[in-house]
Amino acid sequence: MLDVGCGEGYAMQFFYEKGWVVCGLDFSDYGIKAHNPEMESFLIKGDLMKSISTMKDTFSFINMDNVLEHLPNPVDFLTVIKKVCGGETVICMTVPNDFSITQENAYDSGCIDGAFWVTKETSEHFNYFTVESLSKFAEENGFDVVWKSADYPIDFNLFNYRTNYVRNKEVGHDGHIARLTIEN
Repeated sequence: MLDVGCGEGYAMQFFYEKGWVVCGLDFSDYGIKAHNPEMESFLIKGDLMKSISTMKDTFSFINMDNVLEHLPNPVDFLTVIKKVCGGETVICMTVPNDFSITQENAYDSGCIDGAFWVTKETSEHFNYFTVESLSKFAEENGFDVVWKSADYPIDFNLFNYRTNYVRNKEVGHDGHIARLTIEN
């Protein structure tokens, strides 16, 4: 199992405990050290493209949880990721569903003042995907889309003034914890 952008290492830990051979890639080791230090020996720290380009192994499962939106050139990245795919590799690509109908409705109803996920102050997200555009992107880059799913719609919190994390930054963490609890 290859976990691209493994962050704190929770996915690696899960698969490792199930007996899988795991490898994680991330630009930083901070998350692993803070949350799952026992996974640090399975981490390759550094540039994702360079790390994948030098790999000799192939993987039967590749997890890319909230990675593609952060890459300046995701097309080049998918070209490189093919290098580590075996014959029947399953890739899980997860991205935020920005510009969604939920966010549009939150804007139309006055719960938010604009596209809060797009900011000029940072370059956190270079790319934005919807379910349709991610599917098309994967297919145009030589991958078969076999299943689509959505996770907990945290943007529902925008419709309640007590949980609106855009208008009140202090409730964001609690909303995130509630989302994790429900998903788990």
